Amino acid sequence: MRIIFWARRHGLRTATVCIIFLYYLSERDGFCCVWVQKLDLKTKKPDGDIQAVYHAHQARFRLNFPPGSGTLAVAKNKLALWVGETTGNIYVATPKKK
Repeated sequence: MRIIFWARRHGLRTATVCIIFLYYLSERDGFCCVWVQKLDLKTKKPDGDIQAVYHAHQARFRLNFPPGSGTLAVAKNKLALWVGETTGNIYVATPKKK
């Protein structure tokens, strides 16, 4: 499962260089996490290693629940995530004796 988002990183722009990153959600480490891949500006091919941006390894907080609903928004110096929280309660009842 991968959900992909493009971002042009204005903060890393110099007079002659503009760096492009590809942000995506992936379960490559067994949990749905945010990853980023730097891309070559001209060829759009990967340039360097994949980096983890945000690890969501807690069962309570999920980035892609229900599956396929993961949302990620990228802006200058910002990354917005939709994080679902799953909780539950356990109730124990003892019936009254008659």
